[in-house]
Amino acid sequence: PKDKIHIRLAELSKRAHTLAKRYYEQNDLEAREELKEVKEEIDKAVAGLYGITDKELEEVRRTLGVLKGEDGESALDKKVENDQN
Repeated sequence: PKDKIHIRLAELSKRAHTLAKRYYEQNDLEAREELKEVKEEIDKAVAGLYGITDKELEEVRRTLGVLKGEDGESALDKKVENDQN
């Protein structure tokens, strides 16, 4: 049932917001790593909801990165790289 997926997405979204706040306000690198995992779970759940395969999901990610000018590197990864320098 799709209701279970929606409930799970709501839970993951709340978790992602909590982790993002911790990372950006406290520069908590553990929160950043967990946020990456939660974002991956969200992506896969949404892909499943829309019948998107793993291969198609990777293509969507790659295309979005190109459109954002990231060349495969996410904004979150760039922030961490800047923080470490």
